Amino acid sequence: MTLEELEAIPGSVLMADQIAPFLNLNPATIRDAAREGRLCFPSIAVGNQVRILKMPFIRMMRGELPVTIYQR
Repeated sequence: MTLEELEAIPGSVLMADQIAPFLNLNPATIRDAAREGRLCFPSIAVGNQVRILKMPFIRMMRGELPVTIYQR
């Protein structure tokens, strides 16, 4: 899938399994990071559900938004 295909997905949010290939991460890792507030793009985590705001993620992947690195 390309960023253009990701952008064409209806709605304003994405799921972890949709963005995992772009980050070369397991979707569970993305969900865990979202729950802990360690993602460098906006996400919504409620219980075990995680959604990623689509346009900020796409803009970050295109280099249009700064990336913040979180360290433990």
